[in-house]
Amino acid sequence: SGYFLVRAKDQYGNATSLGLNETLEATCSDKNLKIVTQDMYDAGVYKVTYCTDKAASYKVDVHLVNSTAGTKVLLNGSPLAVTVLPDKPCQEQCTFVDCKQYSAGQKGA
Repeated sequence: SGYFLVRAKDQYGNATSLGLNETLEATCSDKNLKIVTQDMYDAGVYKVTYCTDKAASYKVDVHLVNSTAGTKVLLNGSPLAVTVLPDKPCQEQCTFVDCKQYSAGQKGA
Protein backbone atom coordinates (compact mmCIF):
# COMPACT_ATOMS: atom_id res chain seq x y z
CA SER A 1 0.00 0.00 0.00
CA GLY A 2 0.98 3.62 -0.39
CA TYR A 3 -0.39 7.10 0.00
CA PHE A 4 -0.24 10.67 -1.25
CA LEU A 5 -1.10 13.97 0.44
CA VAL A 6 -3.42 16.74 -0.73
CA ARG A 7 -3.00 20.25 0.72
CA ALA A 8 -6.19 22.33 0.71
CA LYS A 9 -5.79 25.99 -0.27
CA ASP A 10 -8.23 28.85 -0.77
CA GLN A 11 -8.58 30.92 -3.96
CA TYR A 12 -5.60 33.10 -2.88
CA GLY A 13 -3.26 30.16 -2.22
CA ASN A 14 -3.57 30.23 1.58
CA ALA A 15 -3.64 26.93 3.45
CA THR A 16 -7.17 26.07 4.60
CA SER A 17 -9.32 23.11 5.61
CA LEU A 18 -12.30 21.59 3.86
CA GLY A 19 -15.72 22.86 4.87
CA LEU A 20 -18.32 20.80 6.73
CA ASN A 21 -20.03 19.73 3.49
CA GLU A 22 -16.81 19.23 1.51
CA THR A 23 -14.88 16.00 0.99
CA LEU A 24 -12.11 14.72 -1.22
CA GLU A 25 -12.98 11.90 -3.57
CA ALA A 26 -10.11 9.96 -5.15
CA THR A 27 -10.86 7.45 -7.90
CA CYS A 28 -8.88 5.24 -10.26
CA SER A 29 -10.45 3.68 -13.35
CA ASP A 30 -8.00 0.75 -13.14
CA LYS A 31 -9.58 -1.77 -10.77
CA ASN A 32 -6.11 -3.06 -9.74
CA LEU A 33 -5.64 0.07 -7.61
CA LYS A 34 -8.07 0.43 -4.70
CA ILE A 35 -8.52 3.70 -2.81
CA VAL A 36 -8.69 2.70 0.86
CA THR A 37 -8.99 5.89 2.92
CA GLN A 38 -9.24 9.65 2.46
CA ASP A 39 -8.68 11.24 5.87
CA MET A 40 -7.44 14.41 7.57
CA TYR A 41 -3.67 14.10 8.06
CA ASP A 42 -2.72 17.52 9.45
CA ALA A 43 -4.22 21.02 9.44
CA GLY A 44 -5.41 21.47 5.84
CA VAL A 45 -3.60 18.33 4.64
CA TYR A 46 -5.45 15.17 3.66
CA LYS A 47 -4.01 11.67 3.25
CA VAL A 48 -5.27 9.37 0.49
CA THR A 49 -4.24 5.74 1.02
CA TYR A 50 -4.34 3.15 -1.77
CA CYS A 51 -3.38 -0.51 -2.21
CA THR A 52 -2.64 -2.88 -5.07
CA ASP A 53 -0.93 -6.18 -5.76
CA LYS A 54 0.23 -5.13 -9.22
CA ALA A 55 3.27 -2.96 -9.98
CA ALA A 56 2.27 -0.41 -12.62
CA SER A 57 1.60 3.26 -13.30
CA TYR A 58 -1.89 4.43 -12.42
CA LYS A 59 -3.85 7.65 -12.94
CA VAL A 60 -5.83 8.84 -9.92
CA ASP A 61 -8.48 11.56 -10.22
CA VAL A 62 -9.00 13.70 -7.13
CA HIS A 63 -12.19 15.76 -6.84
CA LEU A 64 -13.45 18.28 -4.30
CA VAL A 65 -17.06 17.33 -3.59
CA ASN A 66 -19.55 19.73 -2.00
CA SER A 67 -22.62 17.76 -0.93
CA THR A 68 -24.71 20.88 -0.22
CA ALA A 69 -24.10 22.52 -3.59
CA GLY A 70 -24.09 19.18 -5.42
CA THR A 71 -20.76 19.97 -7.10
CA LYS A 72 -17.78 17.80 -7.93
CA VAL A 73 -14.67 19.67 -9.15
CA LEU A 74 -11.48 18.04 -10.43
CA LEU A 75 -8.45 19.39 -8.53
CA ASN A 76 -5.60 21.12 -10.37
CA GLY A 77 -2.86 18.59 -11.14
CA SER A 78 -5.38 15.78 -11.43
CA PRO A 79 -5.14 13.09 -12.62
CA LEU A 80 -2.19 12.28 -10.41
CA ALA A 81 0.33 9.75 -11.71
CA VAL A 82 0.90 7.03 -9.10
CA THR A 83 3.72 4.58 -9.79
CA VAL A 84 3.85 1.33 -7.84
CA LEU A 85 7.22 -0.42 -8.02
CA PRO A 86 7.73 -4.19 -7.77
CA ASP A 87 8.38 -5.67 -4.33
CA LYS A 88 11.45 -7.78 -3.55
CA PRO A 89 11.53 -11.26 -5.20
CA CYS A 90 9.25 -13.86 -3.63
CA GLN A 91 10.49 -17.48 -3.62
CA GLU A 92 7.01 -18.90 -4.30
CA GLN A 93 6.51 -16.67 -7.37
CA CYS A 94 9.90 -17.23 -9.06
CA THR A 95 10.05 -19.69 -11.99
CA PHE A 96 12.61 -20.99 -14.46
CA VAL A 97 12.53 -19.74 -18.04
CA ASP A 98 13.78 -21.76 -21.02
CA CYS A 99 16.92 -20.29 -22.60
CA LYS A 100 16.70 -19.49 -26.31
CA GLN A 101 19.20 -21.11 -28.64
CA TYR A 102 21.24 -18.65 -30.69
CA SER A 103 23.52 -19.19 -33.67
CA ALA A 104 26.88 -17.49 -33.94
CA GLY A 105 26.42 -13.81 -34.83
CA GLN A 106 22.82 -13.53 -33.60
CA LYS A 107 21.90 -11.06 -30.91
CA GLY A 108 19.60 -11.90 -28.03
CA ALA A 109 16.12 -10.39 -27.87
